Amino acid sequence: KARCIGGSTHQVPIEIGSTQGKALAIGWLLGVSRKCPGLKFAFKLSSELVDAAKASGNAMRKKE
Repeated sequence: KARCIGGSTHQVPIEIGSTQGKALAIGWLLGVSRKCPGLKFAFKLSSELVDAAKASGNAMRKKE
């Protein structure tokens, strides 16, 4: 959320709800899976889900 502090605008993190958090996570997983070259989408998505469960992979990097 944008806040004006001392005459300049800063991005300030805010807490989001669980539904919005799930939607963001799914969007990150789908976006990263689409960008990977090669195999079929189902294989790319499944490998990204496994990486996310291990707390690694591109979607986890995007989260941070």
